[in-house]
Amino acid sequence: MSFHSGPATLCATLACAALVPRAAQAQQFSAVMVDSHGTDAARTRFNVGDDKVRWVTTRGDSVTGAVILDFRRRTLTALDDQTEQYYTPSDNDPATELADLFFIMRPADLRDPCKSWNAAARADKSEPPHFSCQSLGADTVNGRPADKWQLTYKRSGKTGYAWIDPHLHYLVKMQDPAAQTTMQVREVKEGPQEPSLFVVPHGYTKMDPPEPPRPSHP
Repeated sequence: MSFHSGPATLCATLACAALVPRAAQAQQFSAVMVDSHGTDAARTRFNVGDDKVRWVTTRGDSVTGAVILDFRRRTLTALDDQTEQYYTPSDNDPATELADLFFIMRPADLRDPCKSWNAAARADKSEPPHFSCQSLGADTVNGRPADKWQLTYKRSGKTGYAWIDPHLHYLVKMQDPAAQTTMQVREVKEGPQEPSLFVVPHGYTKMDPPEPPRPSHP
């Protein structure tokens, strides 16, 4: 079974992995992420609680379930509403690496987001840092205050840009080195989120881990 979600495209563009949980309390909210990378725009609804975020998963125009991320425990749970099952990848599951990518949305240190992004990106533990952050000061994204950062990639020397909402403590806009806007957070509605959004619904059963792929023979 597969889960389709817009954030995966953003994470591949950023080319970095998990962040450590944030230190400061941030506002709960709901919003829509618009992924405008390429020719087609994708909209993904999500909800952010104190320590968790829930991304809606879709197939075509139909909602199929959700992905729940726990920032404090650094875990991912995927829900399949059609089969009423849930799946949590183990430490050695390839899905765990994909799960780590989602945590880029909430940087640990608003004063230097690259500090934790670099720590996360060092998968091979070599040649840190992968990129550096330079503050470009205050800006706005869709009518909300945001801090703008320039990201300089070490190996290529290319630059991209990131905007972080200091009140939401969340990444709300991203531009890749080609100056294409790859992600924006829109339709922000601040306020407490229903706790049931961030737990496995009653009656859902745990899905068995997928079998490892079998080697193909000529």
